[in-house]
Amino acid sequence: IDRRIGGEVETRRNETGAYEIFLRGSNPPPVERKNGESKEAFLAALPGDTFAPAEEALRDAIFEFLATWRSPELATLQQMGDFPEVKRRQAAFLPRSVPLRDWIEHRIGAEIEFRPGAHGRPEVIHLTDAARQTVMAKLAQLQARGFAAPPMMPMPPPHVGFGLHAPPPPPAAV
Repeated sequence: IDRRIGGEVETRRNETGAYEIFLRGSNPPPVERKNGESKEAFLAALPGDTFAPAEEALRDAIFEFLATWRSPELATLQQMGDFPEVKRRQAAFLPRSVPLRDWIEHRIGAEIEFRPGAHGRPEVIHLTDAARQTVMAKLAQLQARGFAAPPMMPMPPPHVGFGLHAPPPPPAAV
């Protein structure tokens, strides 16, 4: 590659020995992170005025999740983390030492906030006004690509899925 198109692209080996290719003159991709890197060191090393491409992909996946969320209940961090694209982008970008919540609070906390859930339930995701506009733009983008949002699904009663048993049915009237 260096001999044939070296004027256009650059290559380097990462810590695993694999080659990385990037456009000459552009910022090279960040150096491969070690799994032992601390959360604080990782977050401090991120650029202050822009997102790295893998970071932008994670942010985009988060907004895709929010744009496709169809429950009348507010989404939780766990539900967001279970979304396949968020899970994939998180694994590709964040080291294991950095929880998704910490990255969100550090990098896109002006768009997404966490608030206490009702009645002791998990914290819910709250969108700022700017984030609402981003979610609507993402939904429009998805719909332009043929995504048809399913109708809103009602949430199961609070006792379902939370480890509690449903109350017995009322006695039949005689």
